Amino acid sequence: PYDVRGTVVVNQLDVEPLALAAGALDETIAGTVSLSATFQGQAATPESLSAFVNLQEVAVTASGIPIRLERPAHITASADDFSVDDLYLHVGSGLLTASGRLRDPVQAPLSVWYGGPVGDLVAMAGTFGIGSGVEASGDVNAWWESTCGLDNAYATATIRNGRVAWPEVPAIEGLEVDAAFDGATLVVERLQATWQGGGIEGT
Repeated sequence: PYDVRGTVVVNQLDVEPLALAAGALDETIAGTVSLSATFQGQAATPESLSAFVNLQEVAVTASGIPIRLERPAHITASADDFSVDDLYLHVGSGLLTASGRLRDPVQAPLSVWYGGPVGDLVAMAGTFGIGSGVEASGDVNAWWESTCGLDNAYATATIRNGRVAWPEVPAIEGLEVDAAFDGATLVVERLQATWQGGGIEGT
């Protein structure tokens, strides 16, 4: 079999055409990404291919929410593994971090954390036509970790002091949520809110 090796350098790639191809609405996303990558493997066996990506710059705006890379991050990907080193991404006034390896549950499990305003996430979802017209506020804190595969993942999420409003519908206020996911089942451990003066509680 033939060996495949190569290097790619991308400077300030315009993300809008890629976003549109992925389903983004017109004029909702703009900006650039810079990276370099090396890859290797055998042409006859695609599962042997692997890539190392040095993500150098992210300067993107999605539905008015700025997304910026704090410092260069490294990503390694293959057919059966994925790792990321030191990803710090500012998303609006929130922060997304990621580090670890998918197939290394003991030394460095793959983990992702986000903390920031609910409204920023809702606004970015609107980039793809999701939740159009919805207004939201409050704080969300979400954490996900994999211990050797996606089927062995665990996640938690909380929302505090939330408010969600749809067009021509009274807002849900005082939203408090605690939820967890064990790789198979989503459990809402706490749900509390008020709507039109009445209380909502659930688990």
